[in-house]
Amino acid sequence: MPFLALTNIDEQPVLVNSDHVQIIEPNGSRTKLTFSGGSHLRVTEAYADVIARLAPTPVADSAETAPLSPTPAPEENGAAVDHPARSREKK
Repeated sequence: MPFLALTNIDEQPVLVNSDHVQIIEPNGSRTKLTFSGGSHLRVTEAYADVIARLAPTPVADSAETAPLSPTPAPEENGAAVDHPARSREKK
């Protein structure tokens, strides 16, 4: 669960479970968060700052997001080796 450390309007630190935040909207120079249960929380952080902290971190290299290729089957002397558990299932 991704938690955000924010500051409520009484200048008290609060920890927010972002999985339960349904709506984030600007509220003057502050931000208003609405949770799945309908409750609200106003925080001193600016709307843009809250959104930036919730946004996923960009990946530096596109190779990191490339789909994984399947792992080749193990081979023994050029012939594919069957997994022991699968060999027992065939019998």
